[in-house]
Amino acid sequence: MAHTTLSAALPLTLYVYVCTSIVFGASGDLAKKKTYPALFGLYRNQFLPKDVQIIGYARTKMELADFHKRITSYLKLPGPGQPGADEVREQLDTFLKRCHYVAGQYDRDEDFEALNQTIKQQEGFHEKPNRLFYMALPPSQFVNVAKEVRHHCYVEGGVNRLIVEKPFGHDLESSRELQRHLS
Repeated sequence: MAHTTLSAALPLTLYVYVCTSIVFGASGDLAKKKTYPALFGLYRNQFLPKDVQIIGYARTKMELADFHKRITSYLKLPGPGQPGADEVREQLDTFLKRCHYVAGQYDRDEDFEALNQTIKQQEGFHEKPNRLFYMALPPSQFVNVAKEVRHHCYVEGGVNRLIVEKPFGHDLESSRELQRHLS
């Protein structure tokens, strides 16, 4: 009996609906070394929607050009003259046009309101936008950021998903406590 994977059975458009991804901790090591290189790989291989918008959020104040420089510093790109170098550079330029940055604190309502305004600006053309919130943060920030996101950034009529990166608590009790706060 042959097995069919979900990805082989369904066209990509049926199971990829994320339009806007928000990366918390976007100026940190995890984001620049792992998260953004992975997102670029997904984008290059057309595993993200064509109209995806990626918004980085962190406490560090920086200009967009500095943010782009930071998130591309760990990308493995072919050198000039190597096969595919021009195509990859073009894909990177298009990807960076979809990457935005908002600086703000993790405990200030007005900063999350500003983030939500940026999100709305970027997804303005979507009738029912969907949002994926990715926390590349220290565990001590999870609960507060989740509360701020729920209060200020959840979208009505679309799908909201929260992804927690890192260890989820340090034992069973702390894991259950985090689960209670995040649900």
